[in-house]
Amino acid sequence: MLLVAPFILLAAPTSTWVAVTRPAWIDFVARRLVRPAPAMVVVTVVGTVTLSVPIVNWGAGSLWARDFIVLVVVLNGVVMWLPALGLVPGARRLSDLGRAAYVFVSALVVTSLSLVWIFARHPLYSSLHYQHHFVHLSALADQQVAGFVAKLGAYLPMWIVAFVIFSRADQRGDALEESPLHWADVERELLRAERRRARDERSRAVD
Repeated sequence: MLLVAPFILLAAPTSTWVAVTRPAWIDFVARRLVRPAPAMVVVTVVGTVTLSVPIVNWGAGSLWARDFIVLVVVLNGVVMWLPALGLVPGARRLSDLGRAAYVFVSALVVTSLSLVWIFARHPLYSSLHYQHHFVHLSALADQQVAGFVAKLGAYLPMWIVAFVIFSRADQRGDALEESPLHWADVERELLRAERRRARDERSRAVD
């Protein structure tokens, strides 16, 4: 979520984003997921489900299940980074100040379950109890260490990213409240207008 997902997003050229989000239903979903609140709801729900006891035990017992969970986690990371990177054509982009604040707050959201791991009085995942043979820790201690690693592993890189976004905008003298507009945005708005016109014509024909 913190490394692979944003690299995948940044590696795709604008033409790829235009092509991938061109279908109407994908455009509809993407426009809503670039908003911080819906994105955080999806990330929180999906992240909680993938870390629930039944799902973790399922992934520990099946190679295919584990690969599927990893894929879901990467896609969840894509959703998390969409508002911060502003790559969806025709979608309203956050200002640099908004992007920095979003990334800062996201670090708190994605580590919410780590508090459960840290303060739990017994191991939660029975399928992982065997790992003490490899790390020489009890299952409970291993779980608590994982909680601290999850917190620090999210806080440090994401807060650094938030600081870099803010400081670069300040150094360039960019207006922190402005959102840039690109030609791909104009093309997408024209496409949406054409779709609305076609829907209106069909509605009038039916009436």
